[in-house]
Amino acid sequence: MIEQWQYVFVGVQYIEDIPMVYCVNDHHLPNWEDGPSLHIFINNLAQEGWSLTSVGYDSHGQIKTLVLQRAVESG
Repeated sequence: MIEQWQYVFVGVQYIEDIPMVYCVNDHHLPNWEDGPSLHIFINNLAQEGWSLTSVGYDSHGQIKTLVLQRAVESG
């Protein structure tokens, strides 16, 4: 059986050099400036079985996008 995957696309903006999640799967988060920060958000997704697969950077070397994946549960 071929394993099926689902993906999450995360957009990142910075507030005073702190990376914050502002967009998930093209849905802008209301009040994203209030948190959580990127590392807390990613740690929460990791606890749900998500793995980081790709990181996109801007021309200044700052993280702009992340792609995470996890296996689709069969059943």
